[in-house]
Amino acid sequence: MSASGKRLLEDGWQTLIDPGPTGDLDSDLRVALGVMWGGGDQWLAAGFLMGSADKKLEAIPVVGATDHTDPVVPLARRFTDPQVRTMKALLEA
Repeated sequence: MSASGKRLLEDGWQTLIDPGPTGDLDSDLRVALGVMWGGGDQWLAAGFLMGSADKKLEAIPVVGATDHTDPVVPLARRFTDPQVRTMKALLEA
């Protein structure tokens, strides 16, 4: 890593974590890793990831909720239900 890149990481991680987790686990993991690599507190990064998981868990009922009057729903649920169950189990673990 270049010296300017290292300075940017050391100085810039706070602006990424201040707004809080988005619930997008991939993005939030990148932010948490930036915090740790930039010299931030590992407990802060861990708390950020736990907040991300909480947001994702809150969104699961919304993802699982569908309009049962739509004839396409049964077909769509065959794909979404297993994903929702898997996502929920992973986040709860």
